[in-house]
Amino acid sequence: MNLKIQSECNLASALPGNNLPNLAYVGGPAEVTYWLQLKGVFDHFNVPFPMLMPRNFGMVMDAPTVKKFEKTGLALNDLFEEKNNIFNSWIAKNTNARLVIGKSIDATQKTLSEIRERATAIDPTLNQFVAAETKRMLTGLRKSKREW
Repeated sequence: MNLKIQSECNLASALPGNNLPNLAYVGGPAEVTYWLQLKGVFDHFNVPFPMLMPRNFGMVMDAPTVKKFEKTGLALNDLFEEKNNIFNSWIAKNTNARLVIGKSIDATQKTLSEIRERATAIDPTLNQFVAAETKRMLTGLRKSKREW
């Protein structure tokens, strides 16, 4: 086989597999993503693609961090949840605040529509301005809703 091979990073993972194939690769999220990008290179050289396995994760907390963490009342497993889920569950446990703002957004939209009608009745050129402001405000509220 007559191949012109340049020393490129993507070949370094696939070519050694010709002699001694990898059964599996254990890596972090970025490494697993990198290896998934190499699937085509492995296919091109007819080299078996290894199983990709995410490695286990650990966490170390110093004493001041442990004190702060204990004050939150969270469990260690909570730290592996999405950030917004942690916030939402903590707020639900520790306050009476309502996190659901869908009805408030609907009421705001209705009020802004009424303002737009009144403004247009006063001066038709205000229609576009009020429409743009309404869109800006509702976009901000919907963004807040997603983050809550």
